[in-house]
Amino acid sequence: MIRVSLFPTEIEIDGAKAKIYEVVDVTPPGAKEKQYLVTCSIEYKDYVSNIFSIIARDEKELKMKLRVEVAKMKILILLGETRFFERKR
Repeated sequence: MIRVSLFPTEIEIDGAKAKIYEVVDVTPPGAKEKQYLVTCSIEYKDYVSNIFSIIARDEKELKMKLRVEVAKMKILILLGETRFFERKR
């Protein structure tokens, strides 16, 4: 099966939007499992994170790691530490 994605694309993770800008295969030669470098950002309420990268083996692992990033963002916003994020316009 061939899967095609047009970037940027968005997925919903725990009430936040994760915008995926790029996915690059970074599998080392001779490795048994594929690895992908995913460049993305997260939007929650009126805030947007900086663009960051995550290494994941598959979509399931990517979503799991994005859930962690969304949770960290929510905690920072609840604590009033919004200086790490940009305000949405």
